[in-house]
This record gives sequence, C-alpha cells and structure tokens, in this order.
Amino acid sequence: KEAKEVEVTVTTSYSMLGVKEDDMNSLLENEIQKVIQDETQNVRDNGLSNATYELVDTPNQAEQLLSIRSVATIGPEINVEQLKIDMAGKTRGEIEKTLEAIDGVKSVTVEYSPAWITTTPNSPDKLVFKIDENSDE
Repeated sequence: KEAKEVEVTVTTSYSMLGVKEDDMNSLLENEIQKVIQDETQNVRDNGLSNATYELVDTPNQAEQLLSIRSVATIGPEINVEQLKIDMAGKTRGEIEKTLEAIDGVKSVTVEYSPAWITTTPNSPDKLVFKIDENSDE
C-alpha cells in the first residue's frame, strides 16, 4: 500500500585531517633551505598561501600520506631601511648601479616626485623604495 509518511535515518561518520600552519611553514622553509645555494638569498614567500594538497594514500585510519605542491619565491636579502641610509644623497646613476649589482635584482627605476625634484634627498626618511617581486621565472 501507498504510505503517507516515510522516515529514513542515516548515520555517517566523517573525519578531518588538519596540519598546523606553523608546522607546514617550518616544513616548507626547511625543504627550501636545502636547495638554496647562495647565502645572500632568502625565502621571500614559501608558497603556502597558494599550496595544493593531495591525499596520496591511507594505510590505516591513523595514518594519511599527503602530497603538497607549492611555488616558493627566493630572492636577495634586501634591508630597505639600510638602503635608505646608503642611497640618501646619491645620484640617480649611483643608485641604479648599486642596486643592479645585487644578485637577483633585474632592474631599477629611480623616480623623483614631484616632477621638479631632480636630486635624491639627503634625508633617508624622504626616500621610498618599492620592490616588485615578479614571479615570471
């Protein structure tokens, strides 16, 4: 016969796997340090924010094997505050030559603002450095 009501009960168990962000950062930093060969280079971004994860295997309920893929950015160690002190009062050419000599720096552009300013201020507090970390390569 046709029933007026039907009741269905389902019991489902879920499990969640989590890893502390600090632990993942440490893991990635350690792996990246293994491939850095130049002490003047540092990790600009370990790639954790855009990392992808894949569950590779589950040997048992307490053990899961994961694969993580991230793209790290490695670049020169640049101390902006020290650069301000070092570049204050220098000419445009001196600044460009000094900064382009840093391994890993591809290009340097020196701009003065407002337009009638044509020399680098002597005060480090008046200098602004904009670092563009391009990840094309």
